Amino acid sequence: MRTKLSVVIPAFNEEQLLPRCLDALINQTRMADEIIIVDNNSTDRTVAIAESYDVTILHEPLQGIGFASQAGYTAASGDIIVRCDADTIAPADWLERIEALFASRTESAVAVTGPGKFYDINPLLGSAMQVTYMYAYFILVGSALAQYPLFGSNFAMKRSAWLQIHNDTHLHRSDIHDDIDLTYHLMNIGQIVYDRSLQVGISSRPLFQAKGMHTRMLRGITSLVIHWPSAAPWRLYRRHIRNRLNL
Repeated sequence: MRTKLSVVIPAFNEEQLLPRCLDALINQTRMADEIIIVDNNSTDRTVAIAESYDVTILHEPLQGIGFASQAGYTAASGDIIVRCDADTIAPADWLERIEALFASRTESAVAVTGPGKFYDINPLLGSAMQVTYMYAYFILVGSALAQYPLFGSNFAMKRSAWLQIHNDTHLHRSDIHDDIDLTYHLMNIGQIVYDRSLQVGISSRPLFQAKGMHTRMLRGITSLVIHWPSAAPWRLYRRHIRNRLNL
């Protein structure tokens, strides 16, 4: 039986970047069965642009990427829910590779994720930012979780897993980092697979938004702390070691 893939894209005032994102998605070697744009109160031409593509458009009035994302996840009908951002430019085989990753780990994997690569800055600066921003995120947050975290511009999860955890997440809060929170809940029910080669293009705009970076850091810290003490790092590492020994 063919696996159904739903792609969810939260969007707020994305008229500049959304067309490239959607063009990349409609030119995949393995087409999406459903593309859902969740408009989060855009005041520009985001909705008009989305309407020119064969996509489903939802409107989420509560402002925030967590609210928009969970609205899309809940509406998705696919067996696999794929998440990217409006600035994501996916390579042509992205969905094909995501499907293959799940197929090779049918029982254990509840989610897969990979990094992003900046496509709109000087290559030398981009390489430096790849280390100080992208890999720092995976290493630092991964160290706190004893598990590589999801990266919102590039991940997918089983719909059955989302249905299992959606009532327990904190995505209704505007002060948390939605990717980290989702990681906490998914890793409690199965394996999150990090594939470094599963890479997408992303915009460098977060790097030049000082307030945005500060907000991301505070939300990340909040997301870590609200899961303590049951998910404190020392407990997670102890559980990780115990699971490895049992294997």
